Amino acid sequence: MIEVASLLSFGYWGTFVAPKASIPVSPHLRAALQLIVFALAAAALYFSGRHSWAAALIVAAVIDWGCVYVLKL
Repeated sequence: MIEVASLLSFGYWGTFVAPKASIPVSPHLRAALQLIVFALAAAALYFSGRHSWAAALIVAAVIDWGCVYVLKL
């Protein structure tokens, strides 16, 4: 089940969110899609008992979002 979820998230990211995505979307929609991916990953970590890893992922996501926004990637 985890492998299927990973493959789906990889495909989703490459299709819509990656800087050279197959289907480019607006920057605001891209930010929202990134938020969905990172929030689901952080929630999975949190509910699996890895609370500190979930918090670290949230911090990394905010830093990533800030860099993308500032550098306009």
